[in-house]
Amino acid sequence: MSFKKLKMTWYFENRILVRRPEFLDREDDVIEWISHFSKEEIQPDGRRKLFSWDKKVNKWVRIILEQDQIHNIFYDRDFEGV
Repeated sequence: MSFKKLKMTWYFENRILVRRPEFLDREDDVIEWISHFSKEEIQPDGRRKLFSWDKKVNKWVRIILEQDQIHNIFYDRDFEGV
């Protein structure tokens, strides 16, 4: 279980995709979200936090990137948009 086109941390590939299989077949969507995010924040640890809108389920997605690798992804119930 992994993405073919994107780099991933061990944590993402072995923990997150197992817990959140709804993202498994959405690699092309993830690429789109990373390329066209609505908001970006830099965490104190240097990771990039991207917020994008998932049109298929009408929810905000938070993507955490660590050194240009996907580290985490989830639907963010707290983000209110830009």
